[in-house]
Amino acid sequence: MTAAYKSRREASVRQEKKQDVIDREVETLTASLGHVPTNVELLRAASDVGHPLHAFFEWDDQRAAQKWRLEEAHRMLQSCKFVVEMNERESKRVQVRKLVVINRGEPMRLRNEALAEPDARQKLKAHAIGELRSWCRRYVDLPEVELIRAQLEKMI
Repeated sequence: MTAAYKSRREASVRQEKKQDVIDREVETLTASLGHVPTNVELLRAASDVGHPLHAFFEWDDQRAAQKWRLEEAHRMLQSCKFVVEMNERESKRVQVRKLVVINRGEPMRLRNEALAEPDARQKLKAHAIGELRSWCRRYVDLPEVELIRAQLEKMI
């Protein structure tokens, strides 16, 4: 199996304007640095008021700090786990996220309560299938997992 790698622009993938700017500027910065930029290098370049990526960052330190704290809070919530015992006979124990998002913009819910409600369960199932599809696309160029990917794609 061979893969041809193209940027989104070369592949004529329709994108939002913001992503066009991001792709172009990351490619430009990569060429000028001679390597893929680090987060620090990208931020340093974008800190120039005239840089095309400048407007995509929050430069007000107070607002940026608040956004970061909200991100930290979100990560803390996502780090809460349940231990699920799948079968007493096999003693199979798996850690899963305790809190799940059913509808964007709404508070997270306890996983076990969401799974007990048919509508919420269906939404979780749809999200899980979406993640599997995303995994299949993400590793389309990795022949070592081709058999697994092909089987998954048949099932979903």
